[in-house]
Amino acid sequence: MRDNKIMLTVEEITDNFDTFASLCEELGDRSEAATKMVEHFGERLAMAPAAAAPKYAGAYHGGLIATNLQTLHNASQLVKTFDIDVKKSSLILCSLFHNIGVLGTKETDLYIEQENDWRRENLGEMFAFNQDISFMTIADRSTYLLQEFGINLEEDEYLAIRLANWDNRRYHWLEPPLAFVTYAASRLTSFGEKD
Repeated sequence: MRDNKIMLTVEEITDNFDTFASLCEELGDRSEAATKMVEHFGERLAMAPAAAAPKYAGAYHGGLIATNLQTLHNASQLVKTFDIDVKKSSLILCSLFHNIGVLGTKETDLYIEQENDWRRENLGEMFAFNQDISFMTIADRSTYLLQEFGINLEEDEYLAIRLANWDNRRYHWLEPPLAFVTYAASRLTSFGEKD
């Protein structure tokens, strides 16, 4: 089990949020909608974990943005190193928003503070799934939230978000380059968080 004891400072969380928000300005005609989404979620987005269980990357306050910024860095490195042809705005969008569904709904968090002391102390689970919202996969919730805010996806972006969230068996070797890069960058981010 990953011993995920990462804790970000308020300054780190704020800096990450500001970086995330400024990157939304590089999304071309979708910048305004992305900025509205970021403004809507505000502190919820800034503080959101990327996962509930410590065996996954980003299972700490501010983990969603921290891991997604790292995913963007990894994706940029892959594109540069292997000369992969993808649009910069698509790379930014998919890296930053591929798992935005972990926020939950427009008004309700998917991950809530773990109230079970035994699970916190023995399993290291700081968060639990909110049972008061309907079940959706992270990929489904991510694409749903994006469309709720009017962020239209191109076909390769849709596939990149769908496939970055681990369910890519049916597309093995058939995915567009953006989907491969987003998936690989996300996995590298997960492996990169050291115990």
